[in-house]
Amino acid sequence: MSKKDDDNRNLVFAEAYRLSERRLESQFTSALAADGRAMGFAGLSVAAAAVLCGLATDAHAPIALIVGAVFLVIAAGLSAYSARPVDFYSPGAQFNDLGDDMEKNIDYSAVLKELGDFNDKHSLANDKLLAGNSRFLKTAIFCALLGLTISIVPQIPSVMHDAKIEHDAEIAPVEPVSVAPQE
Repeated sequence: MSKKDDDNRNLVFAEAYRLSERRLESQFTSALAADGRAMGFAGLSVAAAAVLCGLATDAHAPIALIVGAVFLVIAAGLSAYSARPVDFYSPGAQFNDLGDDMEKNIDYSAVLKELGDFNDKHSLANDKLLAGNSRFLKTAIFCALLGLTISIVPQIPSVMHDAKIEHDAEIAPVEPVSVAPQE
């Protein structure tokens, strides 16, 4: 290989390695954001479950509110589980990871290839973790929506009935007025 070919090869390996590091950085950022969303959703689900339990004392269908609250608590658990601590591969490496390569004076492109393979392996593992946690969060959202639906739908007839009673009460019956013919 010529010097020019060798320099080009090193540049290509350097760029490939840089991009693999960027991929790990973006995965790490996405994972942190997903954990924040999941914990926020878990807190919101618990708060909504508490509200439903509080409303159950005066509700037309209190069992529906309690069942809905149970679904919201399940949603909170699934959401919190999706944000659990996991073995996630972050970008970068320790300086001593390249100690053997430095001592053996390994070619620069070979070192970059080794680092890129290392990053690719970790990137695939991160993708699997992110996908699994995403499934848990999606399931949590489904459970929360189901819980809210179970809670609200049975209350609708009672609310409609109460609204009709209030509406009817506002319209006072009108007494017929008799008008005597004038002379």
